[in-house]
Amino acid sequence: GAKTVNGVSYDSPTYDDSTVTGIGIDKAAQVWFKALSEYMTSTTDYADAREATLSAAGDLYGADSAEYQAVDAAWAAINVS
Repeated sequence: GAKTVNGVSYDSPTYDDSTVTGIGIDKAAQVWFKALSEYMTSTTDYADAREATLSAAGDLYGADSAEYQAVDAAWAAINVS
């Protein structure tokens, strides 16, 4: 939806107006739990969280999977690389 953040107007839930295909709540929860329990620490920042969730998605579904690609696309959509 439309919003203004730090004086910049946005009319998209993504950074670049891209569309992100979801993986479903169950798979997303599995990826997030694995990332939190195995890869993240108290000093994890956004870039580290991206790497953690990609590692978790790769572990669970494979680096060539649709799930891995969706996690990668989700981070790119909010400008985290």
